[in-house]
Amino acid sequence: MGNYRESGEVLFMKNGMKKTAAVIMAAMLMGTGAVMPAAEDMGIFSQTAIVAEAASVGKVTGLKSKTLSNSEIKLNWSKVKGASGYTVYMRKNGKYNKLGDCKGTSYTVKKLPNATRENFKVRAYKTVKGKKVYGEYSANWNTATNPQACKGLKKTSANSDSIKLSWTKIGCTNYRVYQLKNGEWKEVGKTAGTSYTVKNLTAESEYKFKIRACKVDDKNANHYGKYSNIIVAKTNVKKVTGLKAKTISNSKIKLSWNSVSGADGYSVGMRKNGVYNEVADVTETNAVVSGLPNATRESFKIRAYSIVDGSKQYGNWSDSVATATAPQKAKGLNVSSVTESSVTLSWNKIGCNEYVVYEDNGESWSEIGRTTETQFTVKNLNAETSYNFKVQAVKIDDAKVEHYGEESDVVTGTTSRSDKITQADIDVMKKELQEYSNSKAEYVNTHYTEFWKYGEEYNTLDEYYQLCINESSPDTSSYDDVYTIPFTEKNIDNITRMFKEQLKYEYEKREKAYYVVYVEVCPNGHRINPKPCWAIYFLY
Repeated sequence: MGNYRESGEVLFMKNGMKKTAAVIMAAMLMGTGAVMPAAEDMGIFSQTAIVAEAASVGKVTGLKSKTLSNSEIKLNWSKVKGASGYTVYMRKNGKYNKLGDCKGTSYTVKKLPNATRENFKVRAYKTVKGKKVYGEYSANWNTATNPQACKGLKKTSANSDSIKLSWTKIGCTNYRVYQLKNGEWKEVGKTAGTSYTVKNLTAESEYKFKIRACKVDDKNANHYGKYSNIIVAKTNVKKVTGLKAKTISNSKIKLSWNSVSGADGYSVGMRKNGVYNEVADVTETNAVVSGLPNATRESFKIRAYSIVDGSKQYGNWSDSVATATAPQKAKGLNVSSVTESSVTLSWNKIGCNEYVVYEDNGESWSEIGRTTETQFTVKNLNAETSYNFKVQAVKIDDAKVEHYGEESDVVTGTTSRSDKITQADIDVMKKELQEYSNSKAEYVNTHYTEFWKYGEEYNTLDEYYQLCINESSPDTSSYDDVYTIPFTEKNIDNITRMFKEQLKYEYEKREKAYYVVYVEVCPNGHRINPKPCWAIYFLY
C-alpha cells in the first residue's frame, strides 16, 4: 500500500490518476444522493463506469396528482432524461416507504382510505450492470382522496319560503348543496354539518336538490365525492296574516286570522319559556284558548299546514299578537265608613292594575273614580241620603289595552245626619219662634204701655222680627248665644240703647247672622233672668 491521508478528506491513491478520478467522482455522487452498487461486486474499473452512469440520473420534477376516486390517486411527473424507470414512495408513520416502480411518468396509487391526505415522492433510476442507480428524490407532494358519495339525503322540514335538508355524515371537509334552476344545477350552499336550509323559496312550489362531499387538501384544492341521489321537495303553505286577539273572560282569549290558500289546518302556538308550543289544532280561521290564568298577558302565533303523504307540513309562524285575560270579579265590596257628605268603600284585593268605581245616578251607572288601592272614598254627597255603588277590576296589557273583569255586586251606602242646622231646621225654628214671639209681644203690650220707647223703627215684636230677618239670611245656623232685656229695668231707654249696640256689634262680627226675638222667662233652659224678659237668639 502507498501512503494516504484520512481526516475527513477524499482518499487519494498513488497507483494512478484513473483510480484517483474514480474515487473523486464517487465522492461527488454520494454528496448528491446517488446510490451505487456495492464496490465488492465489481472491480475498480467497473466501479468507475457505474459512477459515471449514476451521475447522469437527474432529479424528478413536476410531480403532480389527480384524484381519481375515493380510493385512488394518479401521480404524474416530468420525464428524466436517460432514466430507466421511476420508484414511487408514500409517507407513513413519518417515513417514505416504497410503493412500486414504473417505466413511464405516471403511477396510480390504489386502495387508499377515502377522504384522506397522502404525501408522495418519486425518484428516477438507471439500471447499470443489472443494478439500479438512483437520482435525487423529487419534492414531496400532498393530496387527498375523494370523499364517499353522500347518502341519506332527505327533506327534514319545510316552511312557506324554505326547505331544510339533511343527510348521513361521512368523512370530508364540507358538503356542497345543489339546486336545479332553469335546467342547470347550481351550488346554493356549503356547510360542515349534516343539514342545510335552502331559503328564499316560493310557497307551495316543488324543488330538486342533490349534494356532494368535498375534501380540501393542504394546497387548498377541493376533492369532490360523487353526487347523492336527487330528491324532490315542496315548500309549504303561505304565512298566516291578520292575526288578532280578543279577551273574552278572565280565562279565555279568542284568536282570529286570515285564511291561507291550500291550508288543511292551523296550529295555534302560545309562548311559554320563550318557545311557542302548540295549544290548539283547528281547521277554522279562529280559535278560543281557554283555561288561562286570570289577569295575565299571553302571546300567540299561528301557522298553517298542509298534509303531504300523511304528515303535516307547516308554513311559517305568523307575527305574534299579545293580549291579557280579564281580572276576576271584584268581591267583598262593602261600606266601611260614612259621614254626612262621604261614603268609604272597600273590597278584596285581586290581580289587576286598577279598580274602577261606579255610582248609580238614577238612570245609568257612571264612573266616578279609579284607584290602585282596595278602598275608595266618594265625597261631596248629601247628608242622610242613600247611594248605590259597584266596583270593577281592570288589567292593562303591553299595548295599553284595558281588559275589564266582571262587575262586583251592588252595595248601598247612606250618609249620616248633619250636625249643622239646615235651612229646613231654620224654617221650623223661625215659625215656632215667630209664633212664640207674637204671643209674648201681646203680653208686653198689655203690661208695658211704654213699649213704643224701644225704638223708632218698630213698635211691636213683629216689626222688630221682620227687621231682623230682612237684614240677614244665613245658609247654615245653630244657637250662638242669648241676650236678654229684663222687664224690671226702670231705664228702658238705656237698655234699648245697649241692646242696639250689641246688635250692631253682632252684625259686624257675623256677616250672615240670623236673629229671632221673643220674650220668655229663662228661655230654652238658659239660666238668665228668671223674671219675664226680652230675649234675642242669634243663629248662624
